[in-house]
Amino acid sequence: MRLSSIGSLNIFGLKIRTSYSEWAALRDIPQPPLIVDVGVAYGTPVLYEMFKEAELLLIEPLPVFHGHIEKKILSQRNARLIKCAAGAAKGAAEIIMEKADPLRSSMLERSALTKMHQEKSIVRVEVDTLDNILAEAEIPPGSLLKIDTEGFEMEVLKGAKNILTKFSYVITEASVLKRFENSYEFSELINEMRDQGFGMKSVLAAPVDKHGLIRVCDLLFEVQS
Repeated sequence: MRLSSIGSLNIFGLKIRTSYSEWAALRDIPQPPLIVDVGVAYGTPVLYEMFKEAELLLIEPLPVFHGHIEKKILSQRNARLIKCAAGAAKGAAEIIMEKADPLRSSMLERSALTKMHQEKSIVRVEVDTLDNILAEAEIPPGSLLKIDTEGFEMEVLKGAKNILTKFSYVITEASVLKRFENSYEFSELINEMRDQGFGMKSVLAAPVDKHGLIRVCDLLFEVQS
């Protein structure tokens, strides 16, 4: 994330800097043997660079990103790409893709806060739960799950209730303000992670917009023993 100002703030008792620090708190966790990246887009370079020895399992439904992933990531790392979306149930869904900026693609309509009048297209994709997608995957202790699905994070977590117990760390993007229609409240995501046995370890990044508001942040959770 690219932040717009420098300073500090307090979220749930955690003091964080509001300047981009390359997810510096990840240096406090051991090298994960496996990273499962849900919502890859063009990749998560800071994560891949910090943990160079980790195997990558990449989950990305949009064809617009597949060529880049295959050329820039699969050819250089021990990595595998799964071309589907993760959600709460198996089926099919439509992703709203903004042609000028595919990174803003989402299964949800954007709210007035983040809506932009850009040309859009609808991409129909297959959806499955992480419980199903990862059912036959070997997930060693210490593995890390990263989720960035533009407002759809809670649906991904709902479909991961069994497999999540195999991960030691979870990084997820979390909407603080209402960025999408029919999406979750910030507190709901925190509570969902707590109910699944994870406590928040750090706020990795929290960009401040031009109005001084934090719309979204990246959170690091650690399984509780």
